Amino acid sequence: MDKELVLNGTRPKRFRVRVTGTTVEQVASGKTPKITTKQYASEWEAKSAAGKLLRAKMRAGYAYLAPDAAPGEILHESFGPGGGGGAVMDLSPDGTKIACASISSESHFGAKVFVVDIATGAR
Repeated sequence: MDKELVLNGTRPKRFRVRVTGTTVEQVASGKTPKITTKQYASEWEAKSAAGKLLRAKMRAGYAYLAPDAAPGEILHESFGPGGGGGAVMDLSPDGTKIACASISSESHFGAKVFVVDIATGAR
């Protein structure tokens, strides 16, 4: 598994996770990239840990983008809100944006709506 996520903004950030056997390598972008390597007892544990890292970054707004994806492959993967009422999604007519919404059960009742650009991952 080798996956790179992007957090779009004025200075886009990148986060990469690579699993090789029982080793998980993380690379966080910056002026000097921060590289962290960790060994696990099994390949399954390594892949599971990498999945947790990727989900945490996606909850923080990062997105997986694959503009050169072949038909049937993942083109865009990002976190959509999921409140008490379940998530609702829709694609823009031109196919460039996804709208995600959910009912909020936080301190005040309401809804959360995110519009995500498919090409850049920007919200």
